[in-house]
Amino acid sequence: MADKDELAGGLTAAAGLYDAAARARATEVLARVEAEGIETLRIVFADQHGVLRGKAVVAGALPSVFRNGLAMTLPGLGGRHRLRPRRADRCLGCADRA
Repeated sequence: MADKDELAGGLTAAAGLYDAAARARATEVLARVEAEGIETLRIVFADQHGVLRGKAVVAGALPSVFRNGLAMTLPGLGGRHRLRPRRADRCLGCADRA
């Protein structure tokens, strides 16, 4: 189990998203994970369209998730439309959209 010192700092704290109360809750979650022998967790959240997205995390990586967050790829968040050119004249096969 991680102690509070191990959970302090990181990117989430630097962004102001991880205060003392959040660290205390994280410590409780980690204790429960250890007590129940949970080996793998699924971190789930809703994307900008309300679709549930998730990522599997091994229990040993959970303290890092609390400290630094969890990376997600842009296409995994439904953001592929942002990668397309905005102007039809710069898009191959987009002449019919001009």
